[in-house]
Amino acid sequence: MHAASFLDTVARALGEQGLCDGVRRLLVAVSGGRDSVALLLALHELLRGATALTVGHVHHGLRGTEADADMAFTEELAAARGLPFVAARVTLPRRPGARSYEAPARAARYEAFARWARELDLDAIATGHTADDQVETVLLRLLRGAGIAGLCGIPPARPLAGAAACRLIRPLLGVTRADTTAFLAARGARFRDDASNLDARIPRNRLRAEILPVLRAGFNARLDAAVRGLADDARELTARARAQVAPLLPPGAGSFAAPRAALAALSPVALHELLVAAAARLTRRGDRLARAHVRTVRAVIAGTRRKAVLPGGLAVARAGDGVFFSSGAPAGAPPECVLGLGAQAAFGDWVLACLPAESASVEPGGNAGHTGFLRDETVDADAVTPPLIVRARRPGDRFRPLGAPGRIRLKEFFRAQGIPEQMRGSWPIVCAGEDVVWVPGLRIGQKARLSPATRRRLALRIACAPDAVRALLASRSPAGEDASLGGGNLS
Repeated sequence: MHAASFLDTVARALGEQGLCDGVRRLLVAVSGGRDSVALLLALHELLRGATALTVGHVHHGLRGTEADADMAFTEELAAARGLPFVAARVTLPRRPGARSYEAPARAARYEAFARWARELDLDAIATGHTADDQVETVLLRLLRGAGIAGLCGIPPARPLAGAAACRLIRPLLGVTRADTTAFLAARGARFRDDASNLDARIPRNRLRAEILPVLRAGFNARLDAAVRGLADDARELTARARAQVAPLLPPGAGSFAAPRAALAALSPVALHELLVAAAARLTRRGDRLARAHVRTVRAVIAGTRRKAVLPGGLAVARAGDGVFFSSGAPAGAPPECVLGLGAQAAFGDWVLACLPAESASVEPGGNAGHTGFLRDETVDADAVTPPLIVRARRPGDRFRPLGAPGRIRLKEFFRAQGIPEQMRGSWPIVCAGEDVVWVPGLRIGQKARLSPATRRRLALRIACAPDAVRALLASRSPAGEDASLGGGNLS
C-alpha cells in the first residue's frame, strides 16, 4: 500500500465510521513505535485545521533509558509539528515471576487517558491499533476461551471508562503493520522500536512471531481476513443483542428488575450483554463475566435457583414474576418516623402520606384504587388510630396480610412477595402500636380492611418510592403473587 492509499484508507475509516464526527479536541496516543507515529502523521494531515490535536505519551517505568528515549523522541515529534505534548509517568505493581506486564501496563495507560480526557476536555483519544492487532487480539481471546463478546475484538470506537464525554477511536484497524511501515518509509519518517516486542515469553509476541506464520503457511493464507471477518460478525451479533436487551434496562443508575418471561426468551449472547450492562451499571466490573455466570443466571430465571452473586458483587435474585438486579449490598434501615393525619413522612427515599378519605368510593374490603403498581390503600379509620409509626422490620415481627388466614412472620411475607434480602432492611413498615397496618406497595393488614361497618376511611399513599422499588414492583403481576397468603384484592 503506497502513501496515498494509506491516507485514503484512514480517511475512509474516519468518514464511514464517523470516528471524528463532532470531535473538536483529539489526543493522539503515541508510544514512538511505527503504528502510533503513522497514526499521528496521518491524522495531522487529514484533520489539519478541523480538529485540535494533542500528542500524549505514557512512560510505563519499564526499560530504563530506552523508555526515556522513547518519550524524548515523541516530544520532539510533536514539537516539530507544532503540536502540544503531554506525558504521564506511571508505576506498575511489582509482579515477581510475571511473564508479561501487558495487562497492568494497559490498565495504567487507560487510566492516564481518562485523566487527560477530563483535564484537557477531550472529545476523543486515538490509538494506533492496526488490523494485525485485531487478528492477534481475537485469536488470543479464542485460545483463552472467550465467547461471542470476546471475539468482537477491538472496536473502532467505544466510550472511555472514567471519562463519559470522551471516546476511544482506532482509525488504523483497516491497515496492517506492513502498511504503516511502508507509509513511514515513503515519508522518510523515523520511529522507535520497542525491544520488548521480541520477548517470546509474552503471549502476544509468541503468537505473532511463532504461531501466526505457521497458521498462515500451513492452513490458510488468508487467515487474517477470515479472523477480521469473524470479529465483524461477532460485533454485529453483539450489537443486535444489545438492542434486544435495551428495553429491559430502565433509565437511571440504580438497581432494577426485569420480567422473568422476557429474560427467559433471551439468547445466551443477549443475556450476557444484559449482565455486562447490569454489572457496569451497578458494580463497574462487567468485563469479568463468563459463560458459567450466564448459566447461573439462567438457573435463577428458570426458578431452579433463588439467587446468585456474580464477580464484582452483582446480585441477581428472583422477585415474583421478575428478576431483580442489584449491587448485592444490603440497604441500611432509616430511622423511624411519625406519619400523622394529613401529613407526609420521609423514610429514606420513600415518602408516605396519610389523608382523610371520606369521599372515596370503594368496595368493602378493597382498595381505593391504584396508580400503576404503587397502590393508594384505603383502610378503616376506626381500626387505625393516627399517628402511625413508620419503621423498618424488626426480628420477630408478625403480620396478618389482607385475606390471609392467619399471622405470618414479616420475613416470610417479604420472601413470599419476592423482595430480595438486600431491600428488606430499608422497606418501610407502617404500624399502629404493635399492629402492622401497611407494608407499602405490597399489602395492608387484615385488621385495617374496609368492611360494611366502616364509617370513616383513611387513604395511605406512596408519594415517592426509590427507583429500584418501582422497577421491582413493576415486574410483578397479580397472578404471580403468592396464593398461600390468602389472596385478597391485589390488583
